[in-house]
Amino acid sequence: MVSKIEKFGNQTIIKQKKFNLWQFRMWISSEKNYFEKSLCTKMKN
Repeated sequence: MVSKIEKFGNQTIIKQKKFNLWQFRMWISSEKNYFEKSLCTKMKN
């Protein structure tokens, strides 16, 4: 199961993926691509 938090009309997503680590994902419209970065944490708070 993947936990997911959506912000700003689905343009920004924070989700828990592999190994239960949280990952930040944001749509960059000028580049027509996603920016993704691991938050290096397993805790939601």
